[in-house]
Amino acid sequence: MYLSCLELDFKNPAVRQCLKNCVDMHRTIMKAFPAYNNKNQARKEGEILYRILANDACVKVFILSRDWPEWDKIKADGFSAKVPIETTPLVNKFNAGSVFNFDIAACPTKKIDTDGKNSRRVSLRTAQERQLWMTRKAEQYGFNLTWLTEDEQIKSWGKSSNKANAMWHNGVHFRGQLVVTDPATFTNAFYSGIGPGKAYGFGMMLLFSASKG
Repeated sequence: MYLSCLELDFKNPAVRQCLKNCVDMHRTIMKAFPAYNNKNQARKEGEILYRILANDACVKVFILSRDWPEWDKIKADGFSAKVPIETTPLVNKFNAGSVFNFDIAACPTKKIDTDGKNSRRVSLRTAQERQLWMTRKAEQYGFNLTWLTEDEQIKSWGKSSNKANAMWHNGVHFRGQLVVTDPATFTNAFYSGIGPGKAYGFGMMLLFSASKG
């Protein structure tokens, strides 16, 4: 697996469009992975996750991928990439008891039944519900939470040119500290992401070293 860091040129119209429409961001990123063109589950098959980080000075996108990306294919779109790094040295530290600080943009949801039709996902409305959701995900994916805080809510909009309806993702920016309990399950969560919205900038865990206690 590879981790890439891209810097975006906000002066480029394509960049501004991508930041406005998460569908366009997804399509632009996928241009760098031509092996998955025209596949229905391209993002999932390529284990591609991304996370946008922006401040007043710059906009960066961190991308995790199974294959080596061809970033030259989106250079003209205003995406400038550094050389990707392998994630193996980090993953080798995923031992039982390992402690990491983490940062994640996630979409806490639940499924509800709708009058005999297929169930649909709805966003969790309260901070307590969202924190309980993250606690359940931790148990499911091989780690325990030492502490957790919700920094802000994130709304993401997207629309395909050939579809009438737009999509909204109601996300949350979580920060916290975790302890690995099941290295294999945790590794899978790191590679595959947590929760829905993975094609549109959600679910990717950013990890930072932390000392116990």
